[in-house]
Amino acid sequence: MSDNIPSVQESPSPKSTRLIIAIDFGTTYTSVAYIKTSVTRWSEQDSLESFRHKAQVVREWPGSPSERNEFETCLIYNKNKPEESAFGYHQVEQLKRSLSKKERSSLSPVIRHFKLSLHHSRDTQDERDHLERIGNDINPQKSPTDFVRDFLYKLRCHLLDGRGSFFQVHFPDMTDDWKPEWVIGVPAAWLNPHEQQRYVDAAREAGILAPCLVSEAEATATAFLADKYDELEVSMRTILGLNIPS
Repeated sequence: MSDNIPSVQESPSPKSTRLIIAIDFGTTYTSVAYIKTSVTRWSEQDSLESFRHKAQVVREWPGSPSERNEFETCLIYNKNKPEESAFGYHQVEQLKRSLSKKERSSLSPVIRHFKLSLHHSRDTQDERDHLERIGNDINPQKSPTDFVRDFLYKLRCHLLDGRGSFFQVHFPDMTDDWKPEWVIGVPAAWLNPHEQQRYVDAAREAGILAPCLVSEAEATATAFLADKYDELEVSMRTILGLNIPS
């Protein structure tokens, strides 16, 4: 081989943009936090302290006249026009006001507390029975878990689908190369793996793929401690779902 042939040097691959979206799906209220980053490994520069200041909370919700950190976990269906279903208090109220008195008769009741359908216990039995009756009235094939899927689907669409979606508006340079990564909180009471699996299945059906599960109690404690101690060594997986070795 000739010594005159120049050596080939690998050019550094461009860092891909990671959009990490964390959903706190609550029984009465839901909130979403996010972070945009290209970091894939732990370092002194990219520490818990640096990420704490980059995390943002979604404050814009469909129909809401003002910015809010959270919005109501509720749904309503138009039994004659399923595409007109709405989520969140303000969107639900807008749909009700847009219909005539006769048309409003086709609406389902406002559906709340459907997160409890994922947790099978004596304490949630009455609510699950109530949700079952509502689902049968809308569609005999509709289960209470479908309410969770439909709510998460509308949430995902609000965040990501189309030019008017939250992230497309706030990140106009967003391209298909951006890979959303999802984190969903799991209540500490959900010790049964089947309950967690029901949640994951509903999320996947809503288009929230490969979600990372985080204990709500652990995430709350981590966020609280990170706010109090600048040098606290905590795995970023706990709060942001980053696969970073500690």
